[in-house]
Amino acid sequence: MSQKLTDEQKRKLFNGQLAPPYRLAKLHDYNGDLSKRWAVEFWVWNQNLNNGKGGLHRKQKKFTTKLSADERRRQAQEFIFDINEALILGYHIQSTKTSDNKEAAIYAKETISATDGIDVILKIIKVQLKSSSYKDYKLECDKLKNYIEEKYPGLLLQDLDTQIALEFLDFEQVEKNLSNTTRNNKLSAFKSVFESLKTRAFINENPFSNIKKAQQKKSQKHAFRKYHKDILLPYLREKDPQLYYVCMFEYYLFLRPGEIQTLKISQIQWEEKRVVINNDSKTGRPRFPVISEACEKVILEMGVLGLNPDFYVFGKSRKPGPVCTGHNTFRRRFMEIRDKLGIESKYSLYSWKHTGNLDSLMAGVNIKAIQQQNGHTDIATTDAYLQSLGFEHNEQIRSKQPSID
Repeated sequence: MSQKLTDEQKRKLFNGQLAPPYRLAKLHDYNGDLSKRWAVEFWVWNQNLNNGKGGLHRKQKKFTTKLSADERRRQAQEFIFDINEALILGYHIQSTKTSDNKEAAIYAKETISATDGIDVILKIIKVQLKSSSYKDYKLECDKLKNYIEEKYPGLLLQDLDTQIALEFLDFEQVEKNLSNTTRNNKLSAFKSVFESLKTRAFINENPFSNIKKAQQKKSQKHAFRKYHKDILLPYLREKDPQLYYVCMFEYYLFLRPGEIQTLKISQIQWEEKRVVINNDSKTGRPRFPVISEACEKVILEMGVLGLNPDFYVFGKSRKPGPVCTGHNTFRRRFMEIRDKLGIESKYSLYSWKHTGNLDSLMAGVNIKAIQQQNGHTDIATTDAYLQSLGFEHNEQIRSKQPSID
């Protein structure tokens, strides 16, 4: 304690006792069951409980299931000795109450645990992100919390440094045999989470900010060639008309399979000749792909205009209806047809979007219009995307380079 207390003050603080109450630590080993996470349990006096009146606070130290029984018991014995000694000598969690609210807030941030700090920022970003994006962040943060609990129990948020962050990323990659791309995606997520903590003054430095991305291969995207179209399109028209139109929406509107799956008739704004995507699956912002004259013919042929606007364009019953198709249904159906026709597996349903982009560019559509149709935030993104399709075609060189003759 920071100051000497009278016996009366001690009794007031510690529920009538001269020293903080506690319950000594003991090991729960589940009768030797190694499939369970053994834990040492102890109870410490926490002055912050019960509106500042204090109370016993149950805490645990858990052991990873990767340890043998002997290793767990040895670590447990060491921990029990240390924590019991501390409890007997008066270890307790002091009150964070202070007359200065600002001082209290600073104290709370300085003494918050790493796992609690991560929980705090997750609650904040939950209301800022789409539910699917939030789930991805939470999944990664839960992995980091579990790692900290096993390797650094009780770690304060301010003590989570770059070394621990790097250890965690290395552990994840080695244990799960992750690619550099997946590792880099994790790194980007944690940089964002901890930057939010830094912005809110929970930490002074972002422990992930100075970690460099691992080198990764540029992914090659594949667009269909003419002979693919000649094989696929007639077959799709005859055998699976709904899937044929799904491919057309990807090709002309640059929609992603998930956006097509949940597309409603009301999102087709026929008078404005555009489709409304309320939440772009990559950026979360609305975008408005244009209905070209070629795409207009496809929509008229489908006969969806004038139907119930709340119907899904590509319903579960293979026609517009009140229930949308399953998440991976279109992908599975396309893969079956692709394989049946002997087309290489590197081509996917998504390849129709790539094909639409490449064909539009080759037909003379300028890159700014392609950027807008894709909903890319800048030209650089569109340029990188087109390069990933193998397009490094320089029209100026092709059409204007002089002959040496």
